[in-house]
Amino acid sequence: MTTKTTTEPTVVSAAHRRRAWTVTIMLFVLMMINFADKAVLGLAATEIRREIHLTDQQYGLVSGGFFLLFSITALLGGVLADKFSTKRILFWMAIGWSVCIAPLLGMVTFGVLLASRVALGAVEGPTFGIANHSMQKWFSDKDRNGPAALLEMGATVGVIVAAPILTAVIATQGWRPAFAGLAVLGVIWAVIWLFVGKEGTIGTTSSHAGEAGYQAEGASRLQGMKVPWRRLLVSGTFVGAVLASFAAYWSMAVLLSWIPAYLEEALGYEKKQVGVLIVAPWLLAAVVLVVQGVVARRLMAAGRSSWIGRGLFGGVGLLVSGVTTFVFASFTSGVAQFVFLTIAMSLSGMIFAISTTVCGELVPPQQRGTVLGLYVAIASLGAVLGPIVTGRIIGNAADLSSGYESALTVMGVVLLIGGVVAILMMRPDRDAARLARFAKES
Repeated sequence: MTTKTTTEPTVVSAAHRRRAWTVTIMLFVLMMINFADKAVLGLAATEIRREIHLTDQQYGLVSGGFFLLFSITALLGGVLADKFSTKRILFWMAIGWSVCIAPLLGMVTFGVLLASRVALGAVEGPTFGIANHSMQKWFSDKDRNGPAALLEMGATVGVIVAAPILTAVIATQGWRPAFAGLAVLGVIWAVIWLFVGKEGTIGTTSSHAGEAGYQAEGASRLQGMKVPWRRLLVSGTFVGAVLASFAAYWSMAVLLSWIPAYLEEALGYEKKQVGVLIVAPWLLAAVVLVVQGVVARRLMAAGRSSWIGRGLFGGVGLLVSGVTTFVFASFTSGVAQFVFLTIAMSLSGMIFAISTTVCGELVPPQQRGTVLGLYVAIASLGAVLGPIVTGRIIGNAADLSSGYESALTVMGVVLLIGGVVAILMMRPDRDAARLARFAKES
């Protein structure tokens, strides 16, 4: 079987670079708002639970419910992104977020809260996959580590910026104004995106590919080809990326939904203190993502394999997160516990940027949207189970402290398994070459 190759020039104009980074920065801001929407429930957990009398199990269900339809819509969004403009899809998604938040501005019951969060999760489900697909249309494979890390940083920076502001609003004005502010931000972003957003053409067959001074990605040996789905779905890299990210989603969802309550209820911090303390894991995560992007690019530029620059790096991060989770769960309180909590909750997130990049390595550009959607659809099931399992463990425990300790121990085990899987299975160089042998003209 022979594959179609291309020899298009890879020269990129200054105009293209400016537009590429403008689009990427807008997607970065989108991810900021996206994660502020996710974080606000955890920051307002104590007030909401008190007002509508939620049990630990009910709150866990609401937190996990956000990701209930997340998987389905992530896959659907990925399929649509391969067929339609990502600019239009992202615009309507941002508008949809605001609509889903609106019911929480009135009378709220457990049913209303659950329905709002499930609907919001459904609309936000495709965001990460589609945003990465949109970004990857502007950068060649060798240049994607940095932009991918920046999009993942949008999640961390979103919480870093939003957490102190939202907790201050919640403490002084109540929790509803915090939700209202996020709804307004979604609309503002959508309006700006209408004027700034643009579809990239790297790796496509667009007749306008030369407009920005470049043509389709020359390194894409699978241009115009199609990889059989049955081969892709059993490839070690795809399976490893999904399972490793499942563990990271579990950790991320617990951080968003339960750790603020843990700091306030179990450790006795005040609301405004929680808003400041919860920033630490996300701040370190942002630094780690920058380091990961730089290190991966330099390693690969030096001829190192994608497994070393991506799979091994991400797997070690998950292992360290797992070990430090065990450590901080065993402490009672104090500076040492908070330091280990910060480390445990910050290192696992870089696997998201790594996984989206390696998934992009495996398939032709015309299949990438669906692949990224499928990746998010399966991996995000960790975010469904994490908060629900945590809520059940805490609700059934003899006391609050032992409940949190048990739940965090379970999370540590999940992270360790994810790290081992990433190291052993995520070998994109090898799997991309294997899949290329099975590629057929589309």
